[in-house]
Amino acid sequence: MASRVKPEVNGSSTSGEEKKTTPLRIWHCSHARTASNVLAKQLRDHPQLTSVAYTFMSAFMDGPESLAGEMMNKEAPTEDAKDATYQNGFNHMTESIIKAEKD
Repeated sequence: MASRVKPEVNGSSTSGEEKKTTPLRIWHCSHARTASNVLAKQLRDHPQLTSVAYTFMSAFMDGPESLAGEMMNKEAPTEDAKDATYQNGFNHMTESIIKAEKD
């Protein structure tokens, strides 16, 4: 999934004032088994982009809401994986976006 904010064009307005430039923002959310990892790997190497990889992977694989565990008939999550929830993955992603906006 990607969202985009179209940047304003630099230049003078009719009143002679400079317009502010709004940086282009792209948000790409990748999840296991969606074939979006190739794009995520390419974007990760771009010098002007901030990349946070697979924020939901722990929840998908090992957490109490594990979808992979369901498919593979895994046992209940271990004590270490109890906090690997989709909500915690979302919180981490949100914090990463806020940090990237400040940089």
